[in-house]
Amino acid sequence: TGRAVAAMEHRAQTMLYTLLTAERYGVEVPSGLLYYTQSEEVTKVPAGRNEIRGLIIARNEMVGYMMRRTATASEEGTASVPEPFLPPTIDDGRVCKRCYALDTCMLYRKAVEDVKDTTSPIADIYDLKTSHLTPARAQFFKQWEALISLEEQDLVQFKKELWTMGAAERELKGRCFGS
Repeated sequence: TGRAVAAMEHRAQTMLYTLLTAERYGVEVPSGLLYYTQSEEVTKVPAGRNEIRGLIIARNEMVGYMMRRTATASEEGTASVPEPFLPPTIDDGRVCKRCYALDTCMLYRKAVEDVKDTTSPIADIYDLKTSHLTPARAQFFKQWEALISLEEQDLVQFKKELWTMGAAERELKGRCFGS
C-alpha cells in the first residue's frame, strides 16, 4: 500500500506468516516483524492467540461462502435462489471508502446480486460506483463471472492432483512435464 503504519491488515498477514513458519519449521514463533521500506521502520507483531483465532474464524467463514457457491453452481436445475457467494457488505461508509476491494465489491453487488440500495449508509458510494452500469453491461459481467467460476470449479481436481499424485503419474495423464 505504501503506507508506513502497522495497519490491521499488515499485522494480520504477519500473524498468519508466523503460523506458516511455525508449521514449516516445527518451532514456536511468538512474533513476526513488519518492515516498512519507505520509513525504514520495523514493528514487532506478537502472534496473539485471540487475534489468530479471529483470523482463522474469518477465513473459515469466507470458505463457507465459497463452498456454498461451488455447491450452488453444481446443482443445476434447482429452482431455489442461490445463496450469495460473498458475505454481506459491512455498510460502513468510512470503512468502505478506504477498502481496497471497493470497486470490485460494488460491481459484484450490482451485477451479480442485483442489489437496489437507496437507504444503507453506503448507498451514495454504491450509486457513485455503479450508476454508469447499464443493464446490458451488468448482464455481460454476470455471464462472464459465472463462466469463469465454472472454469475455476473444473480446475479444482487438478489442484488436488498436485498434492495427491506424483509427478510421474501426473505426466502420464498429461497434466505436467517431467524431467
